[in-house]
Amino acid sequence: MRPNQWTKPDSGIQAETVPSARYARPPILPREFYEPNFLRTLGFIAYGLAFVLGFGAISRTIWSFASLHVALRVALMAPFVFLSGQGMQILGLVGHEGFHLSLHKNKYLSAITGLISSSVIIGFSVTGFAASHWNHHRYTNQASDPDAKVFAKYKTFLSRVMFARLDADMKYAIYGARLSMGLDLPLKVKLPFSKRATTALAVLNLLVTGAYASLYIWITMKDLATGIICVVLPHLVVVHYSGLRPYVEHAGLEEGILRDTRSRIHPWFTFLYHNINYHLEHHMYPSVPFFNLPKVHAFLKANGHFERANAPIETTIWGAYSKTTGKYQYPAPATNDLNWDPLADAPAE
Repeated sequence: MRPNQWTKPDSGIQAETVPSARYARPPILPREFYEPNFLRTLGFIAYGLAFVLGFGAISRTIWSFASLHVALRVALMAPFVFLSGQGMQILGLVGHEGFHLSLHKNKYLSAITGLISSSVIIGFSVTGFAASHWNHHRYTNQASDPDAKVFAKYKTFLSRVMFARLDADMKYAIYGARLSMGLDLPLKVKLPFSKRATTALAVLNLLVTGAYASLYIWITMKDLATGIICVVLPHLVVVHYSGLRPYVEHAGLEEGILRDTRSRIHPWFTFLYHNINYHLEHHMYPSVPFFNLPKVHAFLKANGHFERANAPIETTIWGAYSKTTGKYQYPAPATNDLNWDPLADAPAE
């Protein structure tokens, strides 16, 4: 998304007055923080593909060592299967960035690039996700946040890892199907495309997903072991491991700038998410491309914003993953939406 391209919500929204100065607008960033860089975009895609193909190839090679006991092969494969699946999640995050319009200066090329990349995950409709996700940004942890309606239902680690992502992806698939038929969605904030363009993107999403599905079927028919190890198992990683991410990012928090999401800045998460782990910064500045989020973090830290707000910044691996346990619940807001729009600020000239 480029600054000021968000469709404003309907004027009839019930809202409550912001009660505290902590909800003030975020500080203005230099304009160059917002500039896309398509070479960095290609690097992002290559990073995800390296995970999927490289770690997938290592997994398949380990399985080919027939002289090793099956249990040993499975144990040796497990971390590489996980990383291959994480590569699929990275490509899904390319789709996330694409519909934030931060992959390319042309918003259509940004969306299409993200769409082609993220469609490697069969069952994930990035157009349906984007329609929901824009509302998540506008109403984070508030009454109209569509994510709260999904993720707040799951109260335990086990239910989250088993069902949360399946539930969300089903909703996104329904949204994507409706958009492909030119139907409206029950959401207040709309994507920054014409209705015709949105429909075309949703149809393209279905076609590209179908092409990937055909490729996966062909691979599996050629070699069953390769299909299972390099396609099926990584998809299971995506479905179950990525279901924990919303809780790492939002569980136990509230509404308002510097209070509604958290960043996890340990190098492990930067390795796994290629800077998308700077989630608090992303919510404050959703137009800033992924590669500049560490700069945003440094800017806010240097100016004392995190310290003054006691912002939720996780510096340890366990500190982040602990938020997936039942001790921390996803916000289930009962109050009306706040009347401020975190998406209204444009960057400095």
